[in-house]
This record gives sequence, structure tokens and C-alpha cells, in this order.
Amino acid sequence: MSDNTLKQWAMANAVLVSWFEHFELSESQYHIPHCCEEGELIKEWFVKVGTADILLTLISTSAAVMLQVRTSVFELSECDSKEGLYEQLLELNATELSCCAFGLEDGEVVVVSDRSMTNVDLQQVIQMIQTVSDTAHSYKNILQDK
Repeated sequence: MSDNTLKQWAMANAVLVSWFEHFELSESQYHIPHCCEEGELIKEWFVKVGTADILLTLISTSAAVMLQVRTSVFELSECDSKEGLYEQLLELNATELSCCAFGLEDGEVVVVSDRSMTNVDLQQVIQMIQTVSDTAHSYKNILQDK
């Protein structure tokens, strides 16, 4: 792993640690031990933000150190018309959502946001996490009725 990658990793990790400190949370309490491929850097945390259970994933890729923020909105099994739901999710992604998107993962509708951590500060991370939480909360009932 290059020195530049390790430096980016340390800076990105420091921003996330400062997010935990900002909300008076213990970073280590929320950390999820992760088995990684050799030479790959990855770190995950599972936190509650508002009513959303948020998964934060910091990962070093060949291009950059990335942060992914993900939360489940509801299980697909709770939806009667999957075809109508899929169409609505795509329309919302194209017309209403900014900085995040709906997706499907492991039988769940999820909200995901990801970005490079290059030159990202605490306020940008706060906004990213809040956007995912707010989006899941705002659209849950609307989407479940499909």
C-alpha cells in the first residue's frame, strides 16, 4: 500500500472519528470488526441516526478512499407491487433525490450515498449521513404503499 493511500486513509478515518466525537459517541463502541482481503483497508460502523440504522463503510479502493453511507428503508416482502415500486424508485432517483439514491440489496430497499473522502470535512460527512437518514424516513411510508 502506498504512502499516499495510507495518508488518505488516516485523514478519512480522522474525519469519521471526529463525527463520532461531535455527537459524543464512542467510535470503538460502534465499530464492526471486519475481515478484509490482504492489503485492503476497510472499516465499518453501525449507528442509529434519528430513526435510521446507518451503516458507515470506509474503504480504500485503487482510485481513492471512499465513504459509503447506507440504510434500509423496508423489506421488499412488505411491498405488494414490486413493478410499480421499481418504477417509482427510478423516477425518484432521477427527479427528487440529491446526493443519494435508492437501491435494492439483499431483499431490501435501501438508501445509499457514497463519495471520495479526498478533501472532505466534518460538515460534509454530517450532511451526507443526515441526507441518507432523512431520505429513508421521508419516503418510507410513501414507498411502502406501492
